[in-house]
Parts: sequence; structure tokens; C-alpha cells
Amino acid sequence: CSNLTRLDLSYNRLRGGGTELAALWDGLAGQNKGLTSLNLSGNSIADAGAGNLGLAMSKNTSIPELDLTLNRIADLGAAALACMVDGRNQTLRQLTLDKNPLGLIGSQELLHASFSNQSCAISFRECELWMDPATAPFDPDALTREYSLDTVSYTHLTLPTKRIV
Repeated sequence: CSNLTRLDLSYNRLRGGGTELAALWDGLAGQNKGLTSLNLSGNSIADAGAGNLGLAMSKNTSIPELDLTLNRIADLGAAALACMVDGRNQTLRQLTLDKNPLGLIGSQELLHASFSNQSCAISFRECELWMDPATAPFDPDALTREYSLDTVSYTHLTLPTKRIV
């Protein structure tokens, strides 16, 4: 369907760990030139689904907007999506991960990816992130870029020099 530009599959109980979304992942990896926005909010795709989606989207060359709000994506899924953002997908411009429990490793990986691919904005509103001032790596002399995490805006952010594996 070449005329389809926006696909909203939000709140459809799709669950991403099983075979329910295999056809969608395969379609995303293909050359669907018309689709510009995909909304998968509220489907509980979790880490397994986010991993599969990250692989599919790393091959996608048409979708600039992806909304994964409220999908129970934690560390592993966030890290897989970070790999997709980190250079493999040059088309994606907006990744919305609001209301997901991204965790320490997942949030760090996503922030690393956003430094590598500054053309992709990543939204983290109301996520469970690491923000403990004792462990959060902030340094005013580091590279700067403004990030809005919920209602607090951080303009100086340093990430660890070693990637977390």
C-alpha cells in the first residue's frame, strides 16, 4: 500500500516477543518508501519486541517517526534500540520512548546513541532513568547538548568513555 504514510497500531495488545509482529518487523525491514510515522504505543512489546524492532528498523530507510510509548521497554530493549539509532538508521528523526522503565544501562546506551546520531531526537518523558546525582556522570566541561528529561532540562552532560556492554 504505497499511499499509507502513517500507521497507528497503538493499544492493540500486539506483544512483541512472539510471532504476532514478525510480519510487521519483516515489512519494516523492506523498502516501504511511503510510511513516515509508526505508532506502536501501549502494546507491551517489552525487551524482546524492542530487540526485533531495532533489527528491523536498522534496515529501514523511510520511517522518520517511531512512537514506542508505554511498552515496558527496559535495559535490553533500550540498548537494542540504541544500536539502531547509533549510526545504522540515518532516517529516524524522532524516537519516543515515554513511560518506559529504561533503566541504567538502557538510558546510558540511548544517550550515547543520541550523541552519535544528533539528527534523531529521543524523548524520555516519565521514564524510569538513572538520575542519582552521586552516580550520574555530569561534567560542565564536556560536549554540550540540551536534553529534556521530564521537566528538568540538562544542558551539560558527559557520558562514560567506555561503552557498557
